[in-house]
Amino acid sequence: MAASKDTAEATASHATLAALGRPPRILVFDSGIGGLSVAREIRAARPDAEIVYVADDAGFPYGDREEWDLIARIVDLARQLVIDHRPDVFVVACNTASTLVLPHLRAAVPAIFVGTVPAIKPAATTTRSKMISVLATPGTVKRDYTRALIDTYASHIEVTLVGSTKLARIAEDHLSGRPVDDMAIFAEIDPCFRRHGGRRTDRIVLGCTHYPFLLDHFRRLAPWEVEWIDPGPAIARRVVQLLGPASAGAKRGAGRAIFTSGRAPTAALATVLAGFGLEVAGEAPAVGLSRPRGVDHRQLRGPLGPRSHFTCSRGSPPNARREPVGAARRRGGRALENSGGRLGVRRKQRETAMSKRHSAKYKIDRRMGENIWGRGKSPVAKREYGPGQHGQRRKGKLSDFGVQLKAKQKLKGYYGNISEKQFKRTYQEAMRLKGDSSENLIGLLERRLDAVVYRSKFVPTVFAARQFINHGHVKVNGRRVNIASYQVKVGDVVEVKDASKQLALVLEAVQSGERDVPDYIEVDHNKMVAKFQRIPALGDVPYPVQMEPNLVIEFYSR
Repeated sequence: MAASKDTAEATASHATLAALGRPPRILVFDSGIGGLSVAREIRAARPDAEIVYVADDAGFPYGDREEWDLIARIVDLARQLVIDHRPDVFVVACNTASTLVLPHLRAAVPAIFVGTVPAIKPAATTTRSKMISVLATPGTVKRDYTRALIDTYASHIEVTLVGSTKLARIAEDHLSGRPVDDMAIFAEIDPCFRRHGGRRTDRIVLGCTHYPFLLDHFRRLAPWEVEWIDPGPAIARRVVQLLGPASAGAKRGAGRAIFTSGRAPTAALATVLAGFGLEVAGEAPAVGLSRPRGVDHRQLRGPLGPRSHFTCSRGSPPNARREPVGAARRRGGRALENSGGRLGVRRKQRETAMSKRHSAKYKIDRRMGENIWGRGKSPVAKREYGPGQHGQRRKGKLSDFGVQLKAKQKLKGYYGNISEKQFKRTYQEAMRLKGDSSENLIGLLERRLDAVVYRSKFVPTVFAARQFINHGHVKVNGRRVNIASYQVKVGDVVEVKDASKQLALVLEAVQSGERDVPDYIEVDHNKMVAKFQRIPALGDVPYPVQMEPNLVIEFYSR
């Protein structure tokens, strides 16, 4: 499905660009000047392209920032950059940013994004010693995305993760013409070189776009010869796949560099930029970068038609002065809002380290007046009245609509408070299937992977099941699946991966006497393996409270 989507995008891009009769505009974004290594490869692949290089030196280095702060900053910057420069492709030439922010960017900003992630797959495929290292920033090393890449492509080999706190700054100094210390570089790369049982590391993945500029130093200081894997060429190939190759005899495209701090580069760095074909633009404010005159900001240029158009339907008009992200954050921690708040991150949640869904769980229990999961921790056991200052008031009789709505909210909330859109799609699928629609609805909900993991007692709650799956701890028929709504089929085997079987969360759930495993799931808790035996009927599902799927069907069928 993903491949066909990519092919469709590429085809649409080719057609549109041909109709426009112009070279593409490619925006390359990085925290500093390390992304020049990616820009160099893109320039070699598409020499005719106009390249806009944006260095967020005002926020450098990204590895030292909190995740919520980084998401807020990059999303805000990207939105402004797309309005200002209207790129056909937006390349995030930073591993730290890509492994964290790409999903948020794609949800919030109307542009085609190409990310940069550690090249673990090619390293794992080509290694002979079965020992590789990933040299990256601490932020990239600790990301769940990086761990997922290792679990998917390199679970059969030994992988050493090395988080360097200094190399990015050293690379910046090197490109700016300042001297660098060989001993400092060696101290950062030395942990990458491992020996074990007569084998030794033979591949090192460069997990930061700054590092290719230090390759000469790496090769000279390395204890033995290894292959250093640079992701730049792969990114360039992806850009060409989306935009198509350059036409024969095309002229070299223009290029400019923008620094978000507004500071002028050193003479040495200006020379380096000129060597990349980039002219330094004038000073720009930290977030709202310099806007070209005479541009209608309500509509962005892009190769894919409607997807690449932006309409200022909310908030201030397009020409209004934009507030720096820091100011927005100081005004109550609302810097993460975008397009209706799709990031869903709030200051209160950060301070309490409590997820949105976790807090909602107790609220729905009290609102329904029932312990819908049958847990001893439910606040209904202490307070039978609803939440808020009006919770103790006498409740009036519900209308037919109110009864149906309550049944829908209770069933939807039981399965981890899944989104309304997803729940309605499940109802539509239940109506499409033959037989009793209410029974079909229950069967589809119980086939969700998070429901099966929860029923198998691998985790204590359905909320924990969703997180457990998203973090890559679960396999279905021997393959890792990280989609909580994945539909399990009869006969499918669901198991906890080996590295996660001794987690405290799992052991606690297995030993809990709070609930039993239903008979339509066969579980071996010694091996942490479950088999989905059959699709259950309503009467087979061990709901702690009465569920009324027939009322849910009536609610949606009004």
